[in-house]
Amino acid sequence: MRFLQGTANNFKSIFTVFFFLAATHTNAQMISEGVSSDGSNGSFEAGTDFVENNGLAVRVVFVSKATGEQRTVSVEMKNTRDEAMWLALIGPEPSAIDTQGTTYKVVQVAGLSSCRYLKANEVDNCMRNAGGYLPGSVFTNLSPGASSLLNLTLEATSEPNTAEGFMSLTMNAAMSVGDQPSASGDRGLASIPISFPLIPLEAQ
Repeated sequence: MRFLQGTANNFKSIFTVFFFLAATHTNAQMISEGVSSDGSNGSFEAGTDFVENNGLAVRVVFVSKATGEQRTVSVEMKNTRDEAMWLALIGPEPSAIDTQGTTYKVVQVAGLSSCRYLKANEVDNCMRNAGGYLPGSVFTNLSPGASSLLNLTLEATSEPNTAEGFMSLTMNAAMSVGDQPSASGDRGLASIPISFPLIPLEAQ
């Protein structure tokens, strides 16, 4: 009887430790519904805070599991101003690097209008809409307090060394506040650098 009682107590202790560890992991990294047990599908919620610049707040919402050398980063863009905001992606090209030194290029952008060319030497043409590079009609509009999702497909330029660590992602946007940008000329646009919160890569 003592043996059985001792075994039950040991089992209870092990279960308590397991439950604590599982709960801690869930708070740090929330796995979305539909994730398979082998980790081949699904995504995780990064749970990062907003980073704000000139009234534009951004945060990482989730990162997809790596498919080969690609993964998708979904971010939330929020207008914290009291006026409407108009946004479009401009050069230099978005770039990312992880803590292991692997660089990534953005191969697809969804959810934000872009200039025809994202080269650094084309930024002025984008801002002025020279040659129809970035018409005012294509800018993405965010009402005061509104949010929009931006999805970026990243591709490693070399074989990633590891799936651990963090990734840093930066890009630039042209911003107009108030009225929609005019067709061309000096449109009063501001160039806004966007640095997203560090993206954790563990257990992807």
